[in-house]
Parts: sequence; C-alpha cells; structure tokens
Amino acid sequence: SGGEKKRLNLGVELVSKPSVIFADEPTSGLDSFQAEQVFDTLKRLAREGHTVVCSIHQPRSSTFNKFDDVLLLCDGHEIYRGPAKDIVRYFESLGMGLKLPANFNVAEWVIDLASVDYSSEAAQRESTERVQQLVRAWQDRRPRTHARRVPRAGAVGTAMPPALADGLRIRLLMRKWMDQFALLFRRAWRSVVRDKATLIARLSSTISSALVEGMLFYRLGVSQQNIQDRLGLLQVASVSIAMTSIVKTVAAFAKERLIVLREKVAKSYSVGPYFLSKLVAEIPGSAIFPIIFGAILYPLTGLNPKIGRVLTFLSLLTLEGLASSALGLFLGSFSPSVEFALALAPAVMLIFIVLGGLFINVDSVPFFLRWLDHASLIKITFEGLCVNEFTGLSFLPGRSVRGSVLTGEEQLDRLGFGKSKISKALTSQAMILCVLYGLTYLSLALQNPSFQRIRSPSTEPPQAVKSPLEEVTVDVISGGGGGGAGDEQQDRGTDVPVPAGIE
Repeated sequence: SGGEKKRLNLGVELVSKPSVIFADEPTSGLDSFQAEQVFDTLKRLAREGHTVVCSIHQPRSSTFNKFDDVLLLCDGHEIYRGPAKDIVRYFESLGMGLKLPANFNVAEWVIDLASVDYSSEAAQRESTERVQQLVRAWQDRRPRTHARRVPRAGAVGTAMPPALADGLRIRLLMRKWMDQFALLFRRAWRSVVRDKATLIARLSSTISSALVEGMLFYRLGVSQQNIQDRLGLLQVASVSIAMTSIVKTVAAFAKERLIVLREKVAKSYSVGPYFLSKLVAEIPGSAIFPIIFGAILYPLTGLNPKIGRVLTFLSLLTLEGLASSALGLFLGSFSPSVEFALALAPAVMLIFIVLGGLFINVDSVPFFLRWLDHASLIKITFEGLCVNEFTGLSFLPGRSVRGSVLTGEEQLDRLGFGKSKISKALTSQAMILCVLYGLTYLSLALQNPSFQRIRSPSTEPPQAVKSPLEEVTVDVISGGGGGGAGDEQQDRGTDVPVPAGIE
C-alpha cells in the first residue's frame, strides 16, 4: 500500500542512522489514516533524538498538532516561525482582525491567511495587502524572536542530555564494514535467487548453445580438414561464453547503478562492502554456466579425453566467464542508461573477436593497437584452448604430404602460439579480472549524482503577486528537543519557495 511504501522509504534512509531527516510531502497520495501512521513514525523518530524537517499539504488537525515548530513562508519571506501551539495566538494578536473560526482546521486557516484570492481584482488587492502586512509584522518582531539562542547539544541548560548527544554522534558513524557486508550480501543473494526467470533463461540458453555447437562439431577426427574444425570450435566456444556473460551483467548492473549511487550519497553504506557482496553473490552464477556449457560440449565434440585436458578446458572457460562479467560490471558502472550499456558492450566485444587470434595475426596489427591484443579476453582464451588441445596431437596426412600439418605443435606455430603456455593464459585472465574489478570499484567510488543548486530568495517584502500560482509554504520542523533543536536548525537553513500549500 502507499502507507507501507512511505514507511519503507523512511526505513531505507534510517539505515545510516541520520541525525536530521528531511521528508518532502511524506503524506502525498495517502488517505488520512495512512498519513496519520506515517506521522506517528516521524514523531517517534523525533522523540528518539532525530530532528525531522518535513513539508506537508492540508494536514488533518491531529497531524498538525504533532508538530513542534512551524515555519510559514510567502514568496520566500517569513510570516511566522516558532512553536506550532502559538501560531494561532500570534496571528490573533496582530490587531488585523484575524480570528480562527470555531471548529476550523488551524493548518487550513494559516493557508488562507498566506494566500492571495484571484477571484476578483478587489479580492486580489485585499489579500495581497494582507500578506504584505503579515510579512512586515513578522519582520518587526523578528529581532525579539531570534534573540533566544540554543546552546549546543550536551551543554548546560540544553534540552538534550549529554548521553543522548553522544548517542547521536555514534549513530552518525557508518555501520561496521562486516555488518554492512552481511546485510548487503543477503540482499544481493536474494536478488539473484528470486530472479528465477533470468536463471532459467540463461540455463536454457547455455544448454541449447552447447548442444547445437556439439552437434555441429560432433566427434571431430584427426584429418587435415578437422584442424580447421577444431579451430572454429575453440573460437566459437570462446565467443559464446564471453557474449552470454557480458550481456547479462551489463544490463543488470546499469539498472542497479543509480540505486547504488543514491544510497551511497545517503551514506546507507560504503562502496567497499557493497561491491564485495555483489561479487560474492554473482560469482557462483558466473562460474557455473561456463562449467555446464563445457561439460556438455566437450564429450560431444570428441576433444582430447585426458582428464587434465578436460579440467584445463573448463578452467579457461570459467575464468573467461568471470572476466567477461567483470567487464560488464565495469561498463555498467559508468553507463548513464541501460541502452547505452547494451550498445557499448557489443562494440567492445567485436574488437575482441577481431583480435581473437583466428582472423588476424598479431604481427599484422598496427603497432599502436597491439596493446588490445593483450586485453582481448577472447584471444587469451582461444590461445589457451589451442595449446591445451593441439599439444601432443597428431593428424593424418592429406593427399599431399608436403602441405599437410602432421602435429599439433606445427599448427600452433602457424597461429603464432608456438611459445605460448596454458599457465600464461590463466594468469592473464586472472590479471584482467582483478584489474576490471578494481576499475569498477574506483568508478563507483568516484561517482556522485549531481544536484541542482538552490538560490536564496530576495529579502524584500513581496509587492505584488504576478502569477496565479502563489508561492506560499509552511515548513514544519519537529525536533526531539521540544523546539530548541528545531530553532537551531532553522537559523542555519535556507528558505526555498514552493507552490502554495503547507510545508
């Protein structure tokens, strides 16, 4: 329900134990009963030591009576600021003939006083003059109102005891790193487990791709034409794992990025425990699907049946899947939208495919682009798979022995992989994985959402209201100290005009 959502929003912001809570119209869209429940929660937070500043439109009488302090603005100018219980007595004491009708909502009466009536020219002139008188009346009384200063929390005479002040300072500290990690891991793991549709779709895609490729390259022999078939199989396997891993991750993380940045600014948690919990929750899925793919594909295609070769094949595909997922995290960490991320990921993978080791020799690549060869996950994986498969393998000669490739080592030399080692491929994949994780962490740590700058209003009284949408507000400040703490917050605040209503 709407009330539950409002309370949930409050709960999310309370994770970091803030000392000041700003709530912008927390009762909008709620009925009077749900609005009352939301304000009961805000009042309880105020009594626990939080300072609650909120805006509200047309509150019921019981809701308005929960406020400790009220700030009433007209076109950015103060009309009243002080205890909510004194607002009626103040306006009635001005000598302007203002009188609260019997059984009338105080909040609605205050709005009527601070609003301009546009029903006729005479009514507009009269109401505008009334507003100007209210502004001048408050400015005349303002020096006396501001004479009372509030001592700092915990000092002699303050309404806030030292123990409570110390508690507030402790609450400002972030939760311990491990506590944050535990909470975030549970959330990340539930997100992964509950997304059953994605898990089923990815599992189906993995199994179907392995079966199709297995049937296309079924039981490869050792003839000359099977050399090209083996190369095609290893290249296709490398591309399949990389593409399926990056597309799923980059789309999901691009959506999650905005939530992470918002919660980071709210100091709900730090980037470190969030990112680690994300990795721990995502790594099992990123690793299991390449293993399933390789376990189905390997026996169907008749690759080298030695157990050591099988484990190496699965290890290379698994590390490639993890590194591709890490690349998706990095691309999604700075993508402004899901569409941008989905357009960027295939472009990056296309470069990796071209430099995958099968279509172009590394010696033919321009010198200033050769660094891309060392960053291509597909090329590194393909190179490791070729060394794993062709080392020690013998082929039958063709019709012409002179042009035939008789050993796997000879084919590796033709590809430029003669001096390559499987350990080098595994190490390169692990290094790329760590670098991408580090870049993703830095990207999240350095980013902050931008906010519009607030300008202070003019200090001159309003002369005439030019727009039918009059800027009238009442800011309600509820503080745990019974009004004193609220005054201190008001002295440091900036009055910002908003459309007519009670705030």
